[in-house]
Amino acid sequence: MQQKFGLNLVVISIILIASVMFVSASPTIIFRDSFGKLIPENGTALNKSTTYLDIIVDKDYPILFYGLGKFDNVYGVNLKKLCEPCNSGRGYSRTLRLNQGNNFVYIIDGEDFYKIFSNVEFDSKAPLIMKTYPNRNGSSINNKKFYISFVEADPKNVTFNYRKDSDLEYTQEIFDLNVDCQNTKDSNWECSKGINLSDGEISGYFEVNDKLRTTRSRSVSVIIDSTPPVISILSPQNDTANITVKSPLNLMMTLNERSKITYQINIENKKQSLCTSCNYLQVDLRRFFSLGEYKLNITATDKAGNSANKIINVSVGVGPV
Repeated sequence: MQQKFGLNLVVISIILIASVMFVSASPTIIFRDSFGKLIPENGTALNKSTTYLDIIVDKDYPILFYGLGKFDNVYGVNLKKLCEPCNSGRGYSRTLRLNQGNNFVYIIDGEDFYKIFSNVEFDSKAPLIMKTYPNRNGSSINNKKFYISFVEADPKNVTFNYRKDSDLEYTQEIFDLNVDCQNTKDSNWECSKGINLSDGEISGYFEVNDKLRTTRSRSVSVIIDSTPPVISILSPQNDTANITVKSPLNLMMTLNERSKITYQINIENKKQSLCTSCNYLQVDLRRFFSLGEYKLNITATDKAGNSANKIINVSVGVGPV
């Protein structure tokens, strides 16, 4: 058998032992890298497009053709003559240029009987990471959402790797491609999941793997804060207010951390902003209520996205005439 070795080349060795109709036996397939090392797995992914096809003929044939194509579809395959005539025991070598994706090797005799011998995958593109969250050093986040979007035709593994300052090694959190990820369009993917992390500072990065390569995002240091803010209502006392139709509602509250504060009158009304970042608030809510009973929902959201709620019961009467 003739073998060719060269830098960035892979040798594919195929021993043809079938009959004229290629049904009596299966060929022996051996993959070799550019240094002659065996790669025994059929369907091996390669990152170089040039390969060698070596064939040893087991018997005499009038003519043989070879080519690359899609699975089980010889039509449209660019066939080239391997030998004419083909003598038993002789080896023939040809150079192949792989296409992106799976490539199936065909051997065809002069009577158009054909056999798929093997497939080899050519992958020239590393996974491309588009967006990640968290992505800003020093930001505060909760542990409910870790997100990555990327481009890759055949991803094998997606992870978030993190550690605290006291940790010697990174902990790896794996995204389930069937549960945590969605193939949105063509080779575009989005993955999102919560990770059970305790509060404190961590550093971490995302990784996406295909058969051949690993793409890593830049590392970020963030503060994990999964504890919601604490709201203390100072006025009205006992979270209950009795007002008249012409008087405002006096609100006074403190929080244990700076937060965005909103209110909502009953659940069917739109949320209104009271403060974008404060830990103390005193305001006369000058929205005049009609007669009746109301529930005022106060929501505080901290920088990490954690929220806390307080309900104030408001009773509106006529008041003095």
